[in-house]
Formats: sequence, C-alpha cells, structure tokens
Amino acid sequence: MLAIDDLLHVKSREELRSLLTAASTAEMTAAVEGLHAEILSGIVVEPGRARRLADLVRQCAEISGDEYVHGLADRCEGHVRYSEADHAAAVRCYESAVERFERLGRETDVARTLSGAIQSLIYLGLDEQAIRFSERARTIFEKEDDELRDDDPEEVLAREPVHEREEVRVEGVIDERLAVPERLAKGCECPLGRIGLGSLDRSLVGLPPGCCVRLA
Repeated sequence: MLAIDDLLHVKSREELRSLLTAASTAEMTAAVEGLHAEILSGIVVEPGRARRLADLVRQCAEISGDEYVHGLADRCEGHVRYSEADHAAAVRCYESAVERFERLGRETDVARTLSGAIQSLIYLGLDEQAIRFSERARTIFEKEDDELRDDDPEEVLAREPVHEREEVRVEGVIDERLAVPERLAKGCECPLGRIGLGSLDRSLVGLPPGCCVRLA
C-alpha cells in the first residue's frame, strides 16, 4: 500500500513513477491527499518544505494524469503562492483547481478551493469577487450539511441548534490591528482573528457573507 512516507522519500522522478504505477488509484489519491494535508499543517512554520511538497504533488499529477490529483496540485500551488504573497498567481491556481473539480463534480473540493482564494482576492482589491466566492462556498457547504442531516436523523439530534445570528468562532488570537475593507466587514457579527491555512477550508466560509479574516 502506498504511504505518504513512500512519496516523501523518493529520490528521482523515475522512482516516483514506479511507485505510482504500482499503486491503485485509490492508494495514490489518498497519499496525495496526505501531502496536501502536510502542506496545510506546516506552510506557516516551514514554507520551504511546503514548496517542496507542492512540487511533489505536481509531479504526481503529471505522471499519473489523474484530473483530481491535478486539481489538488493546483490548490497546493495556490496555498504556496499565497504564502509567498504572490496573490495573482495564487488566484490563477485556485481558479484552475475549481475548473478541474467542477468537471469532476467534486462540489466540496470546489467550495474548499473557493474559500482558499478569498484572502488573495482581498489583497488584490477584488472584494466583489471575494464575496461571490465566499457566498458560493458557503452555499455548497450548507447544502452538504443539509444532506448529511437528511441522511442521518441522529446527526440532527447531535448538532447544536443553528440560529440566524449564530456566533462564529475563529481559531487563533484575536488581533484588533487586523483591518478589512469597511464595505466587507459591514454587518459582520463575528470577531476578526488570525487563522492558519490548516483550518482554512471551513472557517472562512463559516463567516457571514462579506466578512473575512487574515491568515496568520
């Protein structure tokens, strides 16, 4: 079975090709998803390692030709470009990933990728597009949550009640110095705080439309 460690210790492209060829599609995608998670968890403290891992994911995509892995490679590259403050490139990567995931019908991945692009859009001054991305991502996640509740009655009972003006908790340290455009923050009922990329997928889209946080 192909493990993340197997990919991390390859010494050549040919060795990587042999590993991927011998693995099943499910094994390969699970291992690449593991690399994606490694990037998210360590990009702030080890940006150089995140870059190497993103390059490795790209190689996996090129060798396998798998469209889903290509989408993950685009998203990983977007995360790294964001961390390098190359926001225009980050948005291009995220948009490419969204297109790939849309073709595959992977709506949850579409939403996660849209949420990943929000901060770069804000830095570029593309506030309206950031709001559209946020609203679309939130719609997808809410639909997903509704489907989970419909499928599992016990899930409904286990969840906390959802109120119209429910409080949103943002992971990290609150920092009043963080600023967002007034037209984006207007009407926001939640605190603004720092958040790591590792918590990016749902945290941003959990905010009310037009509200944002800045990544730590």
